[in-house]
Amino acid sequence: MEKNQIKVSLLISLMKLTARFSLPTVQRLGGGFGWLAAQLPAEITHVTQKNIDMCFPELSPQSRRKLVVQTMMHTGYLMMEIGSAWFRTVEDNLRLISQVRGQSIMDDAAAQGRGVIVIAPHLGNWEWLNSYTSQRYPGVMIYSPSKQPQFDSILRKSREIGGGKLAPANAAGVKTVFKHLKQGGVVYILPDQVPGKEGGIVAPFFGIPAFSMTLVSRLANKTNARVVAVYGKRLPKHQGFETVYINADERIYSKDVQTSVTGLNATVEACIRDAPEQYQWSYKRFKRSAELGLNIYASK
Repeated sequence: MEKNQIKVSLLISLMKLTARFSLPTVQRLGGGFGWLAAQLPAEITHVTQKNIDMCFPELSPQSRRKLVVQTMMHTGYLMMEIGSAWFRTVEDNLRLISQVRGQSIMDDAAAQGRGVIVIAPHLGNWEWLNSYTSQRYPGVMIYSPSKQPQFDSILRKSREIGGGKLAPANAAGVKTVFKHLKQGGVVYILPDQVPGKEGGIVAPFFGIPAFSMTLVSRLANKTNARVVAVYGKRLPKHQGFETVYINADERIYSKDVQTSVTGLNATVEACIRDAPEQYQWSYKRFKRSAELGLNIYASK
């Protein structure tokens, strides 16, 4: 067995083990690991600090540092929670959805019969969120297949619970999504990843130029679908999760792609501001923003 396969097998075994733990236990463990990582000169901490410094210039250096530590702790929570999200039953996971806010927004959008594009930023726990959303409105989700077959199989099984289907992030997948929307279906898209060179334009994100996807804008324009955002917010004191739906910024429906993508980023930003410490700030969101320079994340 190759070294990578051994590592993957060990990691899967670890996730299966943590799936047996209670939510307070995995969050305490994850928070401890995250706090420790925040004290070390690791790349993940450096990228988190850089993003927060750029996106929250109005905060004092002390407040930004505090947000970095909180973010790293929530990253730790997420890593330890994934085992439960992937290996527990849907019923077990649903018991930890303690609150739902804005469900009528999604219900009203679906009732229009025009198709719904649900954008789910990397905020809170998006893997656990799937347990709730897939039960109400199973749909097609665009995803990037894992390079590790073992992981990919588990990921597909987890995200296809409740009757949902996965579509690869390529031309064939987009065609599947387009057809599903035209039939009045629901589509789930992670909207805050840096797209390929042909799939994006530069638009402001927290006031900073960011290379951003045009897929949501193109789909909304061509299908007349509604756009709703959703995220799974982690509740304090290990009380579970809150599913939150919000309406997309109205600019997202503009025929002008620049205006539409600006509306998309504004929608994601509105979600993040509700719980900024729970966002994946460790992702190199501005890596293809030529205006910022090619080495924006280079360590000093």
